[in-house]
Amino acid sequence: MKISNSDLVLNPVNLSDRSHLPWPDSGTARLASVARLDARPKGQDILIEALSAEQWKQRDWHLTLYGSGRDECYLRSLVEFFGLQGRITFAGHLSDVRAIWAKEQILLMSSRAEGAPLVVVEAMLCARPVIVSDVGGTQEWVVEGKTGFVAEAPVIGLAQAALERAWASRSNWPAMGIEGHKIAAARISDPTIPDLFEVVMEASQQKRPDGGVTGIELDRLERYRRLLVPTLKGQVRRVAEAGAARAKEILKRWRTARERSLLRLADPRRSH
Repeated sequence: MKISNSDLVLNPVNLSDRSHLPWPDSGTARLASVARLDARPKGQDILIEALSAEQWKQRDWHLTLYGSGRDECYLRSLVEFFGLQGRITFAGHLSDVRAIWAKEQILLMSSRAEGAPLVVVEAMLCARPVIVSDVGGTQEWVVEGKTGFVAEAPVIGLAQAALERAWASRSNWPAMGIEGHKIAAARISDPTIPDLFEVVMEASQQKRPDGGVTGIELDRLERYRRLLVPTLKGQVRRVAEAGAARAKEILKRWRTARERSLLRLADPRRSH
């Protein structure tokens, strides 16, 4: 349903330095996946299989998976299955985002589920192009052929097509990174998009007009209040249940103490 009294806020970017990084000097195409190793939502399995295609075996590239998670063993087995041990490495979790993009050239994401992924924004602020699947809010940031490439869905064939478009434009990656930096920096500084703190503070200062609760809304409010206020019968039952539970606990403690006393009396090693 449409929510008229609402605001759009952006996730805060945890980068104190938002200047673009120099382009890594590497003849090998440096690809990076930055996400927890959880294949069902993050889709690293799609990336690995997409890069196992015959044409990629003839190209000079290296993919680093940054992150940790429950599917690391599974993903390592996929790398081995497709014979990509020399092409794909696991770097574990690295909290220094700029250290990642100081040596990597392009972000790869084949997520099956996302919100508005901060790793995309972080990569763009570091002046790196991105390849993403069209899920969540990725297309709010990535412009096809301008700041990156978008696979229409998180499936292997479409991921391969996006990778092919990216490879064909490899010479443009540095310029795309600079353009992405401009777009991301402008958006996170957009004064028309309020901070969450501002939204909460403004809402706290609003007063509801007299007689504002009427009709259906009033009926819903009354039903909600009835759910919150327990009936007398319910109160009596809960008091009885609490009392019974307390009595059981007291009886249990008494039995334990009695058994310990009897054991001490029955111990022949003790003098009485």
